[in-house]
Amino acid sequence: MKDIFNYEELLNEFCKKHNLSFKNKSLLKTAFTHSSYSYENYINESNERLEFLGDSVLENVVRTYLYNNDETSTEGDMTKLKENYVDKNANYNYAILLEINKYILVGNGVNPNNHSILGDAFEALIGAIYLDSGFDYVFNFLVNKLLPYASNNEYSYKNELQEKYPQSPIEYILVKESGFDHDKTFYVDIYINDVKIGSGSGKRKKDAEQNAAKDALQKNTHVIQNQKTLYEKDNDKTSRTSIFDKANLIDNSKQELNFMIYDKEIEYKLINEEGLDHNKTFYVDVYVDNKKMGSGSGKRRILAERKAARDAINNITNKQKVQNISRDMFDSLFNTNEEVNYYYKNWLQEKFPQKYIEYRVLKEYGPDHNKTFEINVYIDGELMGSGSGKRKKEAEQNVAKEALENLKY
Repeated sequence: MKDIFNYEELLNEFCKKHNLSFKNKSLLKTAFTHSSYSYENYINESNERLEFLGDSVLENVVRTYLYNNDETSTEGDMTKLKENYVDKNANYNYAILLEINKYILVGNGVNPNNHSILGDAFEALIGAIYLDSGFDYVFNFLVNKLLPYASNNEYSYKNELQEKYPQSPIEYILVKESGFDHDKTFYVDIYINDVKIGSGSGKRKKDAEQNAAKDALQKNTHVIQNQKTLYEKDNDKTSRTSIFDKANLIDNSKQELNFMIYDKEIEYKLINEEGLDHNKTFYVDVYVDNKKMGSGSGKRRILAERKAARDAINNITNKQKVQNISRDMFDSLFNTNEEVNYYYKNWLQEKFPQKYIEYRVLKEYGPDHNKTFEINVYIDGELMGSGSGKRKKEAEQNVAKEALENLKY
């Protein structure tokens, strides 16, 4: 929390640290005043107008700098170079170099380290310097203080994407390479939770990944037709959402199949792979207690498994409808008479989705055809339950059940 009563001293500290001289200090304060702070404190001004001005000033400075810096650069070369100096990621890095986060005024609950807020504050600062001291002054400040760092700017769209979705697994998949070894082009697709959200290419794999992340972030502003969730019954209804929301509505067919037949042994068998390494198609069959119940294919094995699970669910559901099978008769589909055992493992994981749950076999005894397994379950390293069973899977279910009882679920 900034000490607003000593804020003038903080602004003097900022100017001294960065060799800046302001004739009108109120411009600097406005540059560092976010709209959330203005709203909470009934202040008429925020840094939004200065940000608008600073954006244009910054671009003009960079264009002049690039034009004077290398007389051999073509218009195309300078356009490409400009992207290293003028974008929201570069602005964020400039703000970090100047430690603007220590001086910016924001409302309660607003993160002063937010990338967008800091980048906007930097542009507002440039606008304030321009109004206070003119173009030549702001040009020298940027060229001497900040622009030399931009060409080494390692902050990327990948970082921004990961920050936007810290809990989501983000995968960059190289789908193609073209050209000779000395002049290759790489093509990358990006996935969140197995949903493709962007594509990019570049002369380096790293550049292709950055461009794919940039593509994904840009698509977040578009509205697209969304997938149905597993539990929507009205197939005629559709929703519209961002591509990231679509990625979060992943197909949980495998988990749904587990819940549907919680007492069965489910196995996914890879039947075949076709195509080159960067463009394979996987074919998977799913077996329930050694009986084939579904098939699926996909560009990734996990997608093929999910399609196989969905196929199995449809097949099982259709059999139930046609034969009017009750739950008591359900086992006959799989030729098994095993006692029903509730899927406590799934329940436990559902209760603690962010925790690391580990099942450790302590002991197994008895002949191979009649073994007994003793197992402990740990949640983030803490012992939460013990159990045993004639099969390892059964023991794990029993120990998960005990953990839930101990935790009063």
